[in-house]
Amino acid sequence: MSKKLLISTWIIIITAFLLMALIIFWLLFPYKVTEFKTQPFPIQNKVVRSGDHVLYEVDYCKNMSLSARISRSFEDGLIYTAPDIDNDAGAGCHKKLISVYVPRALPPGIYNIKNTYIYQVNPIRTVEATAITEKFEVIRD
Repeated sequence: MSKKLLISTWIIIITAFLLMALIIFWLLFPYKVTEFKTQPFPIQNKVVRSGDHVLYEVDYCKNMSLSARISRSFEDGLIYTAPDIDNDAGAGCHKKLISVYVPRALPPGIYNIKNTYIYQVNPIRTVEATAITEKFEVIRD
């Protein structure tokens, strides 16, 4: 009976050690999910009416095939948040033209858009990548 107890004890100790090593790896590994080739993102239409869409170009390479939650905000000294969206672009290099709705309630002024890409890289960790656009002007109708 004592031999079985000794083997069980060692199995538990080795399993606990491996589990701790896995958790430390998950917490400390330097994940590099997305690399942006140009920052700030270039704006296509420098003057936008509230209620229209602002267009900007994103040139990036995605190293892992993970979906992202994208949080956007219009910034001019104050922060105006936009609804989060989910994006499931695959791995690889991409160049995309992005259209973002400018809310009618957004006051006129000079803004840029801050994009925060949030990736769930493993069960216990998320990684964020943040990028901004060039400045653009919002005008009223």
